[in-house]
Formats: sequence, structure tokens, C-alpha cells
Amino acid sequence: MLATNETEAVPLFFACLRLGAMLVPVNYRLTEREVRHILEDCTPSALFIQTSARDKLGPLNTAAPSPNVVPFEDLQALLSKELSFFRTERPFSRSSFYSGIPHGWELPIQATASTPCMILYTSGTSGAPKGALITPNMLHWYSLNTTMRLNISQHDIFGCF
Repeated sequence: MLATNETEAVPLFFACLRLGAMLVPVNYRLTEREVRHILEDCTPSALFIQTSARDKLGPLNTAAPSPNVVPFEDLQALLSKELSFFRTERPFSRSSFYSGIPHGWELPIQATASTPCMILYTSGTSGAPKGALITPNMLHWYSLNTTMRLNISQHDIFGCF
């Protein structure tokens, strides 16, 4: 995924968990050379890219399999349509909630706690970005440690812009 920080990255991450796929968020501030290195290293089968970041893609290596390039804006439009069911105001009841969920949302999660679900690329001492495999278990413990370190509680309020 090559895009600015967008809320659509969250459902995309959970879709990857359901499919057993790995999400590879690519920093939109990277140079074309760095983006190309990451794409050649992880060989994605699909690439969600924001139109404004298209110039970062450059020519893809023809030796590597070419990913299916999906405009990020298409993902935004699809999610807006699919999630419209959840935005309607009506009295909540468990039976009506589950009966109205669009087809396909019931797919079970394929990922396990120890199966890599994400590759985060970091800069290394050699200058080329290096991929770190992240598991759901690592994300769980990271969130708990962050909560404890920052003393976050259910009483905290934060602004989201």
C-alpha cells in the first residue's frame, strides 16, 4: 500500500488478516529508488496506490511478477459503498445487525497469532530499507506496552483529525 495516512488502511489491514495475506505499508515520502527496492524485495501480488503517489512507482522491474495495481481511490469508493450499511441510524438489535451484513463479511480470519501479517520496512545501516516481519502477537504486545508506558486508560480523550 503506497498512500498517505488514510483511515482506509485499517479495513485493508483486517481484510489482509481475513485472507491470510500480508500488508506492506510503504512510506509515501520515500524516493522512487527506495519504493522500487521495497517492491522488488517483497514482490506484492497487489498494490494499492494513491493517484498522487503514482510518480513514486516509476518503471516496474520486468523480471519480477508485476502486481495488480489498484488505485487507492477505488478502495475508498468500495469501502464507502460496503460500509454504508453500518452508517444508517436505526435501533440496534443483534439479530437485525447480523442479518443485514453484506455478503462476504462473514469470511473467517485466516491469520494466526504467530503468522506474519505485515512487513514494515525500516532504513538500515547500509541505506537500503529492510523488511521486518510483524505478527498479530507482536502488535498485541506492542499495544499493551504502549498503553502501559503512556499510562493510557479508558478515561483518556484524544483528538483525531
